[in-house]
This record gives sequence, structure tokens and C-alpha cells, in this order.
Amino acid sequence: METQKTGENVQEYHDFLKKSKGLSDRTIFLYISTYYRHFVKLDLTQKNIDRFLMAKNNNFVARAFIKSYLEFLKRDKEFDLPKVKSGRTKKRIIRDISKSEIQKIRSYCYNHKVKDGIMFDLIYYGALRRTEILTIKTNSFDWDDWFEDPDLLCSFKITGKGKKERNVLVDPKAIKELLNIYLDRGFLNSHMEIWDVITKLKSVDDPLFKTTEWSIWNKIKANSQKAIGRSVRPHEIRHARATHMLEDGVPIRDIQIYLGHSSIGTTEIYLHVKQKSSLDKVRQLSKGL
Repeated sequence: METQKTGENVQEYHDFLKKSKGLSDRTIFLYISTYYRHFVKLDLTQKNIDRFLMAKNNNFVARAFIKSYLEFLKRDKEFDLPKVKSGRTKKRIIRDISKSEIQKIRSYCYNHKVKDGIMFDLIYYGALRRTEILTIKTNSFDWDDWFEDPDLLCSFKITGKGKKERNVLVDPKAIKELLNIYLDRGFLNSHMEIWDVITKLKSVDDPLFKTTEWSIWNKIKANSQKAIGRSVRPHEIRHARATHMLEDGVPIRDIQIYLGHSSIGTTEIYLHVKQKSSLDKVRQLSKGL
């Protein structure tokens, strides 16, 4: 039996995940807090690896942890991971959300709590993942550009998967409501010159929402249930935005960039184009033939 040095190499493992594997802080925390602290108490044997993974239902996160840990120890060639059961993985169904339903949820969010409305607009118009909401700061917005024409959608920067930054847009209502909050708090005042307002807003590096991913998930779910009679997940809103952009004539490659997808195949999965709609387009194109 080989006994591991329990806890002695946690910092080295952390650094390996961060620097060599390039994992996010969130993933590293999950690996160490949920899996590492239990696994290092076991003798490092094939039998214990199999038992450990089976106890975790051989899920892909636990498998990824074991793989990374064995690589860290430079012993990944000595052990095998138990095979994953064949068959189709059950996927969560992504349901269509119409534009009218989006507007109903949006109205409810703003009426319920203004900051809920701002959050909803950022998720929908920006087609954001809920993790990306937490990367938005007051100085993430392009204040210079927006104040030139406050009736246009405002550009803002977010950090997505792989720490890749991209710019997306939000409806001006969200920006105006955010400025009203700053006015109410006394952070801004109506007597300030416009350039003073912009300078002050650009100086704020604090997160716009000091919350958690699950709080965002629960908030969207609860508000949509009350607004349209069924709960909607943030990711479904992201899918809906992609579909609505396609319906409005935005090219699929532009949607791909907007959503931050590295592959256009991933973008195609997001698009809920009904068969009848596709047939109608084909009929229109075929009329002149």
C-alpha cells in the first residue's frame, strides 16, 4: 500500500492547476474542497481510485479531478479510470422563450425590484452566462460612447470562459436605471458636469452585483415563475437571445462572436429555429426559381 502525503502538497497541487492546467479559481476550489481533501486520505491504489469514483457516480468532474491529480504526481500512466457507461447522456431540455414572454419577465423584474430588472436586461441583451454577470463592474461600461447618445444600446465588457474578454450590449433602460440608483445614493448628483460623471463612473472598479451564481439562478427562476407561470433558467435566456438575434437577421457568425463561442457548431446548438420557420424561408427563396 502507498500512503499519500496528506495535505502536504495542497499548495503545489493548487499551483499546478492554476499555472499548468489553466483552470479557473472556481474549478480549483471545487477540486480541492470537494475531492482532494477526501482522496488524499486514501492509499493510492487502483482499487481506491475505482471506489472513490464509483462513490461519486463516476461523474465527469470527479474524473477530471483524479486525472489532474495523477498528472500532478506524474503517475497518470500507472492507473486507469473506470469506464463511463455507454449510452446517451440525459440532457437538460432548453425550452423556447418567446419575445413576448421575455418582455413579461422583464417588466415583472423591474416592477419587483429595479436591480432585478437591470440584472435581467444584462443577461438577456448580453446573452450572458450567469458566471459572467459576476464579472461586471461599474467601469465595465463604455460610458464615453453611451453618453454621446443615451438612446442607443450601451456596450460593456465581460470576462467569459477561459478568462476571455468580449464586448456585448444592453438596453439603455438598464443604464438609466443604474444611474438613478447612483443618484439616489448620492454617488452622483444632477449638478455634475457630464465629464465629471463619466470620470467618476470609470473610477469604480467594484462588482455591480455582490452575489453568487446560485442566487442569480434562483432569482431569475422565481421572477419568471411569477411573470409567466413557469420557471426559466438564466441559460435558457441566453439561448433565447441567440435565437431572437437570428430571427432578426443577425448572421450566425456574428452571433458566435457575440456569445463567445470558439466553435460555430456550439452556436448552432443554441439556435431554436422551428422547422416551419425554416420551410417558410425555403419557400420564399424558391419562388423566383
